[in-house]
Amino acid sequence: MNTNKIETTLGGVNNDESIALLTAKNEILDYKDNKKVSDIPIGTKYTVALPGNRFNLLTVKIMGADPIPNITDEQISEALSAHKFIWVRFTNCKVTIYKIGGDMVMSASAKSVELAKPEGTKQP
Repeated sequence: MNTNKIETTLGGVNNDESIALLTAKNEILDYKDNKKVSDIPIGTKYTVALPGNRFNLLTVKIMGADPIPNITDEQISEALSAHKFIWVRFTNCKVTIYKIGGDMVMSASAKSVELAKPEGTKQP
């Protein structure tokens, strides 16, 4: 398998936008040899839609304690259904773009995340 990768920032894949629309949140559990080691989360995965990239999805991993524990995946789902979007801004977000078998795949990690307001987005 031929793998190429490019590293950039969130703005690099989001048309210089610093915020993204939160669409899902999941715990990261510790696995060794394909077996779960513990039920205690070691981090959190946030899936976001990128407004500066036609709302393409990106999953951002943050290791350690959940920076926004008061927001649940169920609340995110309800907010999306009600069109009351939850916007977030990541700290030190690094995005890796991979080309695997002709497909472009993005993954990301960040130091932290915080709630944000959409007023910071670019307007046409």
